[in-house]
Amino acid sequence: MDKQLQTLQQSLEAAVQCAMESCEADGHAASDHFRGVTKLITHGKGGQREIDDFMLTRYACYLIAQNGDPRNLLEPREMLEENKRYFKKILNDFMANYRFNPELFPMPEAETAA
Repeated sequence: MDKQLQTLQQSLEAAVQCAMESCEADGHAASDHFRGVTKLITHGKGGQREIDDFMLTRYACYLIAQNGDPRNLLEPREMLEENKRYFKKILNDFMANYRFNPELFPMPEAETAA
């Protein structure tokens, strides 16, 4: 793996870890929102290898976006409260206009009550 790709992988792992900690701090089980999986990928010459990945709920994606700092991928920082409120408004507006299939993506109880 080249150096730039390795650096990006490490920064993404740091952002996910930070979001998992926020999830636990909010009183949710991180394992309900961040599911570790292994995927089989095919590289350029036709060979295959397994990579670690995550399956994320919408809440997990929201936490990653809130806790990541796009200017500094190596050291994710928490968003300012004003930015969190703005991001939440945009996300809620999007979710109101583009509903997910509830059979495929059931909403957690905390999101349905909000």
